[in-house]
Amino acid sequence: MFAVSIMPSYHAAVSVITCRWLASVKFVCVSVVAACMYFQVIPLEFFEGQSSDGQFVPIVAGGSSVPLTFSNRRAYVDCAIQFRLHEMDLQVGCLL
Repeated sequence: MFAVSIMPSYHAAVSVITCRWLASVKFVCVSVVAACMYFQVIPLEFFEGQSSDGQFVPIVAGGSSVPLTFSNRRAYVDCAIQFRLHEMDLQVGCLL
């Protein structure tokens, strides 16, 4: 097995991309995208998000069965942000 060197700029770029993606989900313009066409623009179906290791995981308990809709998209973004902010809490806690 070999180690891949990850530069700090990589983490910053991932964070910027994640933030831009979540902003597009949350602030999609109603006048441009009708609620019925939301899934054509935002291809997410459930309350799942991409973790820092690239896997899609539930961002709330039972998130794999909670449908993402146009009307609950803002709650999704809030949950996704909280997930990303706290996904390493257990690991950090072990270091303390």
